Amino acid sequence: MTPESPTAESAALIIACAAAIHQDLYRLIELQNEQIRVLKRIVGKPPRATDPEKRRLAVRSQVLGRTILAMAETIVSVDTFRRWHRTLIANTYTSHRRGRPRVDQEIETLMCRLGRENPAWGCRTIVDRMGDLGHAISHQTVAAILTRNGLPTAPERERTTDWQAFTEAHWPGLVASDVATWEVPSTDTRRTQRHHAFYAIRVATREVRLLGVTDRADGAWVTPCCRAISDADEPFMDGVTTIIHDGDPLYTTAARTCLGSDGRRLKQIAPGSPGCNGFIERFIGTTRREVGRRIIPFSVDALQRTLRQHITYYNHVRTHQGLHGRRIPRPLHDRFSASDGEVIRRSLLGNALGYYTKGCVNIVE
Repeated sequence: MTPESPTAESAALIIACAAAIHQDLYRLIELQNEQIRVLKRIVGKPPRATDPEKRRLAVRSQVLGRTILAMAETIVSVDTFRRWHRTLIANTYTSHRRGRPRVDQEIETLMCRLGRENPAWGCRTIVDRMGDLGHAISHQTVAAILTRNGLPTAPERERTTDWQAFTEAHWPGLVASDVATWEVPSTDTRRTQRHHAFYAIRVATREVRLLGVTDRADGAWVTPCCRAISDADEPFMDGVTTIIHDGDPLYTTAARTCLGSDGRRLKQIAPGSPGCNGFIERFIGTTRREVGRRIIPFSVDALQRTLRQHITYYNHVRTHQGLHGRRIPRPLHDRFSASDGEVIRRSLLGNALGYYTKGCVNIVE
């Protein structure tokens, strides 16, 4: 075949076209490299690629050699491309699930509940009880889950029963008492005189009793208050087995004897721990917010009338978060809860405490 043959001319033409195309590819690559340099200068740091982008770049960079990659302008180094590729291979052939499968959250919650509500139950006892409920769990799993949730072993749990567990165990028969202080303006307008109010709350129902108000608090005043509530015929103290109080010196021996009548147990909280008597403390705080910030009584009688009207409002009208947004259960409430008619606003203590009823029925009358 001679150089002048048509086949040789076609081959020469193909080579010339390929060379021209290669020149265009080289120019395009140089343009892309220059654009990458400009972007890197503007951004100031290598862009953060996502995992799918890393996988695509790793696959495409593996086809090219290190020498070719080093000649190009890339967003990361050649070693980074190689590391992404090694990671891709490792993730392809490595199992992501190792060890035993994790226990379902519902089963773990139930297991912690059994351990929390039964301090004397060990891990094997909890295993047996979980088996009765249809869950096959090993005692090692029970121990690991209890430890992870901050529950110690059975002997230590039994010795460290918290205050919440105590109150829940005695909830139906639990009464808390406390003495609140109120400042009343005295005849000397530059000063106030401290008054005291003695409260008791039935924890299960949130019902409150105001036992007395005085400007001279001492043991002689507290003892008749304790005797009055202990000897009352009303059902407030029915079924009460435990009375919580603080270490106030007003709780004299005679007062404690009155409170502890009928076999009731007195539980004195530790010094400096008002959270252990949180129900009555929360009520006193509510009274200060709803009454103390709006009304200024100028005598003992005015303070007593104000606090008694607030007790009426608290026991009959006010809703309570501890009762899931309901009022204290009373037959009077159930009787008028479904009444029809126009919604009427009523108030106590002037306009300080307001509530709404349907029709002409006044709940607190």
